[in-house]
Formats: sequence, C-alpha cells, structure tokens
Amino acid sequence: MKILSLALLSVLCCIACQHHDRWRNVAIKTGSDRFDSSKLIYPATNFSHDLELEFLYTQGELYAYINLYAERVPPYQEDPRVASLLVEAKGQRLELLVDRLAGGQRVRIPEESLPLLLDLLEKYPYVTFVLGDFYKTRVDARDFNKHFRSLKAKKLSFVSSNPITLAF
Repeated sequence: MKILSLALLSVLCCIACQHHDRWRNVAIKTGSDRFDSSKLIYPATNFSHDLELEFLYTQGELYAYINLYAERVPPYQEDPRVASLLVEAKGQRLELLVDRLAGGQRVRIPEESLPLLLDLLEKYPYVTFVLGDFYKTRVDARDFNKHFRSLKAKKLSFVSSNPITLAF
C-alpha cells in the first residue's frame, strides 16, 4: 500500500509540474496569397467569464480580437461603439478603448496598439487581459513567440526589428 501511495504521489507531482501550451494555430491555405489566412488563438477555458484572444493574419495584415461567449462586451461609459480593455504584465499597463463589433461579443484591438500588445506578450511570461469590469483572463505567454512566428508567412509591415519599450 505504501509503494502504491508513493507511486501515485509521484505521478501527481509530474502531472502538476507539466507546462500545458494552450495556444492554437489554424491556417487556411488556398494557393493564393490573396485568400490565405492563419489564426493564432488563446482559447477561453471557462465560457461564462473568460475571454479568448485571437490574432488573424490575412493579406499581409495582422488583426487582433477578443471574443466572449456567454455575454456581450459591456460598453464603455454608455458608448455602444467601444469597450475598455486593460492589459497588464509585471507592473506594465496598457489601457485601450477597443471597437465593439456587430453582435457585441467580439472587439477589435486598434492597429496602432498592436506593437505594444505584441511587445508585452513577447517579453513577459504572463499577461492579464481585463475587458470591462468582469471578464478577465491570465494568458500564459511563454510559448507566444514560437506560435506567433508560425502565424505569419512574411514579416509584418508594422512590426519593427527594434521593438517598442513601454516607459512607465
């Protein structure tokens, strides 16, 4: 019995210490650059209050979205067109107003904020996203660089070789 207990404890320790990569890549290849696209998704684990982070690369452009499943994204100060998004990593804060898209369960991160967002995901192992007052997800960004490199077939036009540093 003692040996069985030790074996079970060893297995549980190994399982608890494993790193689980949640990032998912999806590519659609048509044979034409005009119609090819690829996505990088960090899926929600709890659809009632988690959010999903999505990057879409198509026609040489990168777009970033946050998706909710159970509810609509709450508007910012009664403006139905936008919502507030807070992105935090080790004391670095990025506060944005993001466009609420049709249907209300999806927002688009502004193009001018993408370099800052990518910089946070590349530099820090964990990045927290807070949408409105209730929806919050802690993204494990340790494998982000590997997946992001596979997302894009060629260098993105706005991503510089000298990344932006946040000055806070």
